[in-house]
Amino acid sequence: MTLRKGETVYSDLLDYHVDALEPVTVSMYMKNTDQLKTFGLIGGTTYISSGNQVNLPATTGVPMVLNGSFGEYDVIPLFTGLDVDRPDASSTVIIGDSTLANDIPILYSTKQHLANVHNVGVLQQAIKGNRLCADGAGRLGMAYGESMLKRYERDALNQPGVKNIIIKVGCNDIIHPNCKSMMGIAPKVTTKEMINAYKVLIRKAHRRNIKVYLVTRSAWKGYTRNILNKGDDIEWTLEIDQMRKDINAWIKTNPADGYIDLDDLCQDEDCTELRSEYVTDGVHFTLEGQKAVVEKLPVRL
Repeated sequence: MTLRKGETVYSDLLDYHVDALEPVTVSMYMKNTDQLKTFGLIGGTTYISSGNQVNLPATTGVPMVLNGSFGEYDVIPLFTGLDVDRPDASSTVIIGDSTLANDIPILYSTKQHLANVHNVGVLQQAIKGNRLCADGAGRLGMAYGESMLKRYERDALNQPGVKNIIIKVGCNDIIHPNCKSMMGIAPKVTTKEMINAYKVLIRKAHRRNIKVYLVTRSAWKGYTRNILNKGDDIEWTLEIDQMRKDINAWIKTNPADGYIDLDDLCQDEDCTELRSEYVTDGVHFTLEGQKAVVEKLPVRL
């Protein structure tokens, strides 16, 4: 079988019971594969072995891990999701950028489960480096994916059983065009263009009776974006950050079904810098930071 670019293929149905939060292993065998270019960076752990080991009772393999100055990420080739059949269930999509490309979805699912909410699937649809209005650009542009405007229908609206969408995207629309390595490469965007893009996302969801919740753009003072070990790539300034603040002010009066305010995760009164215990580099959340975000997500949206 050959997969064309952008094509999705489903496996055969499998009559198999899965409990809430239970890990599932999926095995794949690929022949004549010299290079994998399609992969995810979150949501599971992959082990790779040579040869056909499908029918073996147990296998050993080497973890597929991507390491860089941006952190460590698991590599998940080809596999994008698992559909579970439950007639009374619905889905909540968590979609955005690297500030959600972590354990926030599984922590949120666990929170719901402990609160006796057992019929909601939490879908991880965040992409590191993703932007709201523009596709990924620069040397890592392919990994950043298509803009939220382009991928929203496929990755959120068309997911099985979706009733709620939690969106946190837009920081990279502000940061990337101001990075030394991406100036003139990553297209700039205005506050008005970003607000209009959010309105498009909300409107498309409401047409399908899907509710949308926006998360405020988190503070980023102290972030230097040492990508590819080339040194500090960006310097925080009040002028650059004002765009984020203007967007957050709009989010708090927006036409969505609700919002999640992350300003109180900051350590300063001006809400420009996240608490040090919550971030690894000024932007990306530690486990404690992820737990703090999940604390602010209501069990029932």
